[in-house]
Amino acid sequence: MSYANPYEKYRENSVKTASQGELTLMLFEGCWKFLKKAKTAIIEKNVSEAHNNLIKAQKIVLELMNSLNFNYEISHDLYSVYDYIYRELIKINMKKDAERLEPIIEIIYGYYETWKEVIKKDRISKHAGVSDGGYV
Repeated sequence: MSYANPYEKYRENSVKTASQGELTLMLFEGCWKFLKKAKTAIIEKNVSEAHNNLIKAQKIVLELMNSLNFNYEISHDLYSVYDYIYRELIKINMKKDAERLEPIIEIIYGYYETWKEVIKKDRISKHAGVSDGGYV
């Protein structure tokens, strides 16, 4: 497979070699970036750009919902939050409401920051020789 852009090759390799936790972090980071782009597009009245970025964020939220492990009690709570976010994104996309988007951006960013800490602590514990290897 030939890559016109070396960054694409790097990105593909990053995804292929990432742990479950790192993949979850990537999803939150991507969602957060798409939501910020959508908000900017809404403010600039670029309806098409806003729509495209909100759809990308919705797809990521669906992936987060589908990747939950329901053997953990917290997964049921996370599912409810993700479902709320997904439904809000549909409403926001219909009305192109930047104000309503802000709390969703904050929630996603909060999860992103939390997962960064989870990954950091997991790496520290692995280097110390202690890890349960499990993620929600």
